[in-house]
Amino acid sequence: WFRAARFMGAIPDRVTYNTLMNAAARAGDLASAESWYEKALGARVDPNVVTFTTLISAAANQGRQGRLEEAEAWFCKATQKRGPGIRPNVAMYNALLSVAAKSTGDAAEKWLRHMEENGILADKRTFGILIDACAKRGDLDTADFWLQRAELAGKKHD
Repeated sequence: WFRAARFMGAIPDRVTYNTLMNAAARAGDLASAESWYEKALGARVDPNVVTFTTLISAAANQGRQGRLEEAEAWFCKATQKRGPGIRPNVAMYNALLSVAAKSTGDAAEKWLRHMEENGILADKRTFGILIDACAKRGDLDTADFWLQRAELAGKKHD
């Protein structure tokens, strides 16, 4: 349909490419999402925060663990001053946290700290991602820790 639309004179824009990347991300096809990103750049369509959030989500949807390195690479690429210079929002951080929380180690804490240092407030979804990942791996103590942090944050945000 993409070729047919172009044949009929439709000019794909950022929304078109982001939608195609999102379809690939939801299907767990990081390579296809990255291919659509490259096609968008080739068509001189500038990426935005939605573009990079989608690519990070595509990395997060790779198997049970996701691919933290790829997700972090997309985050860093988005926020480079010599690159697109995208200012991340809570949705972009949440996409990154969803893969970081599945990994072992302190990646989730590192990125939550990074988020807070950059003035982005965690929302209910942020803590839900962290609690869910802990519960799925049977780490109830850490899940309880994130629940307590969520309650403290809720009081701060009121």
